[in-house]
Amino acid sequence: MDIKRLIQEMVDRDASDLFFRAGGTPRLRIDGKIIPMDTRILSIEDVMFATEQLANTKQCETFRNKLDVDFGVYLAEFNRRFRVSILHKEIGLQLLSAMCAITLLLLRS
Repeated sequence: MDIKRLIQEMVDRDASDLFFRAGGTPRLRIDGKIIPMDTRILSIEDVMFATEQLANTKQCETFRNKLDVDFGVYLAEFNRRFRVSILHKEIGLQLLSAMCAITLLLLRS
């Protein structure tokens, strides 16, 4: 799934947050309410691909080593700055053995 398309929708709909989690669907926070964007369930591969699109080489390395990274990023195509939090967390012996998620927060000036 294309994270940039979802970010464009986030900007167009004036959402404050975008939640992008493996095992779930992409969601937006708009006026305090969580709104689903799509019905497709995201895979860990979707989240990892989005990580590569948003993070620089050093941030990707930090994520691989610590399974957690937070950073700010300016995306020129949206003329906006975002706060990005990416984490990978073991959740036990369940069908989905790990959670990998990206949260984007639109920073307003």
